[in-house]
Amino acid sequence: MLSTPLSLSELARRLAHAVRSAFPEPLWVVAEIANLQEHRNGHCYLELVEVDPSTRARVASMRATIWANRYSMLKPMFQSGAGIPLAAGLKVLFFAQPDFHPQYGLSLNITSIDPAYTAGALAQARLRTIERLRTEGLYGLNKSLPFPELPRRIAIVSAKNAAGYQDFVHHLAPTVAHFHLHLLLFEALMQGEQAPQSIVAALAAIARQSERWDLVIVIRGGGSQLDLLCFDDYTVAAAIARTPIPVITGIGHQRDESVADLVAFQSVKTPTAAAEFIAEYFTQAQQRVLDYAKVILTLSTELQRNIKGELQQLALRASKAATLATRQNARRSAELQVRIAAHLRRILANQRENHRLLANRITQSARQRFTLAHTQLQGQAKLFRAVNPFEILARGYALVRGPMGVVKSAEQLQAGTPITILLSDGTKNAKIE
Repeated sequence: MLSTPLSLSELARRLAHAVRSAFPEPLWVVAEIANLQEHRNGHCYLELVEVDPSTRARVASMRATIWANRYSMLKPMFQSGAGIPLAAGLKVLFFAQPDFHPQYGLSLNITSIDPAYTAGALAQARLRTIERLRTEGLYGLNKSLPFPELPRRIAIVSAKNAAGYQDFVHHLAPTVAHFHLHLLLFEALMQGEQAPQSIVAALAAIARQSERWDLVIVIRGGGSQLDLLCFDDYTVAAAIARTPIPVITGIGHQRDESVADLVAFQSVKTPTAAAEFIAEYFTQAQQRVLDYAKVILTLSTELQRNIKGELQQLALRASKAATLATRQNARRSAELQVRIAAHLRRILANQRENHRLLANRITQSARQRFTLAHTQLQGQAKLFRAVNPFEILARGYALVRGPMGVVKSAEQLQAGTPITILLSDGTKNAKIE
C-alpha cells in the first residue's frame, strides 16, 4: 500500500528544505541570458539557459532574479567592467543562491556578477571567430578584390528606418546627383538575435546578382556595444568575406573594430564616414581626370610647339635645299642647253651633208636618166621616122586607097574601080582599066 500522500505545499516545503540543505551557500554559476526584463519596481527578471555549442539546442534553463537593491548596483558595475550593458545573449558568470519557492518553483537569487568573465568570453569568442576565418581562408578574401574605378552602383545593407541609413543617404545625396550614382537598400535587422541571419540573407541576395553592383555598404547608426555583437558573429563575417564585391562597413562604433570590419574591404567608423569615403573617392577620381586633362593639354601644347619648331626647321632646310637645287638645276640647264645646241649643230651639219650628198646623187641620177631617156628618144625618133608614111612616100612610094580603104593587094582592084593615089607632095585620082 502507498505511503500517506503529501500535500503539494508539503512537497514544496520539503523541496525548498532540500535545496537549502544542498546549497547552504551561494555559488558561482555560468549561464547565458536568454531573456532579461526590468520591472518598474526595480527588480530584474532573467531566463538563464545552457545551449549545446554545436547545435545551439537548450540543455538546461532556469529562472533568476536580481532584486532591486542589488540590481541598482550590479547594472552600472557590469557595464563599466564588461564594456557592454547586461542584456540577453550574453554569457555571464554570476554568484547566486538556489531557492525553491512553493508558488514559483526553482530559481536563482543573483547577488553578484563577474563582468570580467563576460568580457573575456566575448574576447575569446571573437578570437575563435577570427582564427576560424583565417583557417578557412576567408579572412583576407574580400580585401583581395579589386576596387572598381567608378563604383556607381551601390548596394546597401541596413534597416530602412535606421538613423544611420538616413544619414548615409543624406550625406551622399550631392555625390549621387553629381555623378549619377544608383543606390538600392537591401533591408536587414541590424541588432538582436535575428540580426545575423537577416544580414547574411541580405548579403546572399546581393551576391546572387553581383554583376549588377560595384560596391556593398553595410551600415548601422550607433548603438550599444551589445547591439553591435552581431558584427562579431562568424556567419556575418564569413558572408562579408565571401561577397564577390568589395564591402565597406560603417557600423557606428568608436571602440575596437568588429570582426566584420576586419574582413571587409574597407571599414569606417560611421555611416556618415562611409558616405564621405565614397564622396571623397569620386572627388579624387574627378580631380585625377582634371589633372590628366591638364597634363594632356600641357603635353599637347608642348608637342605643338615642338612640331612647329621642327616644321620651321624643315621649311628652312627645304628652302635652302630648294635654293641650292635651283642653282644646281640652272647650272645643269645651262650645261644641257650648251650640249643640246652643240648636238643640234652636229645634227644640222650631218643633215646638210646628207642633203648635199642626196642632191648630188639625185642630180647624177637625173642626168643619167635624162641621158638614157634622150638616147632612147633618139632611137624611138629614128624608128618613128623609119615607119613614118610621109618619109616612105618621099622615098618614091605611093599609098593607094580604094572604096574599101587602103589597097594592100592587087586582087582588091577591079577594072573601072576608082582609086586615090597618095604621093609625098599630093594626091591624084585614077581609075583601074
